[in-house]
Amino acid sequence: MQQPILEAKSLVKKFGALCATNNVSLELMPGEILGLIGPNGAGKTTLIQLLSGSMQPDSGSLYIDGKDVTNKPAHERVSCGMARSFQVTNVFPELSVLENLTLALQACSGSSFRFWQSRDNDSHLKERAYDLASKCSINGNHMSNKAASLPHGEQRKLEFALTLASEPRVLLLDEPMAGMGPDETVRLTEFIESLRGKYGILLVEHDMDAVFKLADRVAVLVSGQIVACGSVSDIRSDKRVIEAYLGELQP
Repeated sequence: MQQPILEAKSLVKKFGALCATNNVSLELMPGEILGLIGPNGAGKTTLIQLLSGSMQPDSGSLYIDGKDVTNKPAHERVSCGMARSFQVTNVFPELSVLENLTLALQACSGSSFRFWQSRDNDSHLKERAYDLASKCSINGNHMSNKAASLPHGEQRKLEFALTLASEPRVLLLDEPMAGMGPDETVRLTEFIESLRGKYGILLVEHDMDAVFKLADRVAVLVSGQIVACGSVSDIRSDKRVIEAYLGELQP
């Protein structure tokens, strides 16, 4: 039987009397896209923070590829194969696209003193940066442009490229469609689709069209608890989910 690439067991996080995550358990299989949906205040952001290591659970455990990472901080989880994108685009705005990519590649290479050498003189690093840009459908004509000058959708692609620089096995995508117009959302959905099978992807997203198009399975978080998890068709027809969240989205 195939082992989950990411497994959370009974994660609990409380803030005073509020239980933000209440014994949350989920499994992400290698190459799978698992959608995570739920109403505002359901605990999705807290759960992402627990999974990424930016917050520690009060109880429960977390495994990456069978390895217990419950007590490991975020940077050590990256070395175990996890990477995360954020709701707010997280790039170096005053640096060029190429500089963003080469810095990310240097940081992920494990180099120390080489980090301070001129990036412009490292042809191999440039080659890897252009290859990464190509994989993320970044226009080669934009490589010398400042990241801040790119359209929002292109900045999102750049952030994805920075995320993939660490060669992760698990991707946590936190509201990747946030702030995008319809055309940009379609293009980013197509890009995420191109990643299918290459990574285990946990997709937290409010855009139900994107979730239902991309997800192999969907987990529904309500009031800190997973109330349903299954195929898109199962979730669409689940009465508890309809009452708690989907409502008028049902056909």
